[in-house]
Amino acid sequence: MNKNIIALAVAAAVAAPMAASADATIYGKLHMDVLSQDDGSDSGVFLSSNDSRLGFKGSEDLGNGLSAIWQIESDLDSGDGELTSGSLAARNTYIGLSSNWGAVLVGKHDTPYKITGRKLDMFGDTKADARQITDKFAGGLDDRLDNTILYKLPTMGGFNLMAAYITPDAIEDSATGYNENAADAFSINADWGNDMFWVAAAYTQTNKHFGGYNQGNIDGYRIGGNFRMAGFKVNAMYSNEKQNSSDLVPETKWNNYVLGASWSTGPHTIKGQYVEGEADTGGNTEVKAVYALGYDYAMSKKTKVYALYTSRDDDNYTGSLWKGVSANGDNPSAVGVGMIVKF
Repeated sequence: MNKNIIALAVAAAVAAPMAASADATIYGKLHMDVLSQDDGSDSGVFLSSNDSRLGFKGSEDLGNGLSAIWQIESDLDSGDGELTSGSLAARNTYIGLSSNWGAVLVGKHDTPYKITGRKLDMFGDTKADARQITDKFAGGLDDRLDNTILYKLPTMGGFNLMAAYITPDAIEDSATGYNENAADAFSINADWGNDMFWVAAAYTQTNKHFGGYNQGNIDGYRIGGNFRMAGFKVNAMYSNEKQNSSDLVPETKWNNYVLGASWSTGPHTIKGQYVEGEADTGGNTEVKAVYALGYDYAMSKKTKVYALYTSRDDDNYTGSLWKGVSANGDNPSAVGVGMIVKF
């Protein structure tokens, strides 16, 4: 913990001269909640920091319409006694170039596949986060990955495109055919929108062994979008993912759905969301679901408070977003309040 504080202090000290110039920005978000969690047999009240973060970003004009761009973003311990990942620059951190032809980034970054899913989750970074269901496979789908080379096409008539190639960490052992980091991945998304509609599609694939897992290739696609009119908003997304069989694991198919709706008037927003996933592993079917209801009150453009109720329909399933007794309980539920401040 002390090492993390020192690391962040050093980063702030280094970034201070850069932040003093007009082309550098310090930004971040503090997101805390207090929730009562119940797993059917035990319960407790827990304070959580939900992806609180601190970042530094900037650009330099290189002439002829070309700019150098950079970003360093870290997780923050904002009072719950633990860091989300426990390391400096654990979030999107990169350098790159941008021009009228788009932007190329090199470093750590969310996959385009993940970015599409984040835009269609009404309860992102809370206990009702859709990734409890959608993030089934480790290794390149709903992930933030090192060794990323990413290209962003400039927006044209409401159309956007983003593609990323993730390079391997090592060469596969020619004798054994295995190295836990000998893998690469590819991810792409595209979207189009106007004042009323937004539609998107994404595809991703990882090859060979990836992320320390001795498993077959993983690929997936998702489609989704939203409709907005007179304060109402409806989100929908479908993802189809497959882990191919290998010597150690059977083929697993994972289909998941996200459906959300909200109504906003002034600073008030009422919303609900349902997420379901169904796995088929060797003929054995597994179904999991998350339900959520919420109320948001925007105190300003950068500060809001909210109330939340969520439940998860499963048995003895570990969810990384849950703390304490509800992490491994039967059909856990949670109710409470939270606050988000952006700067």
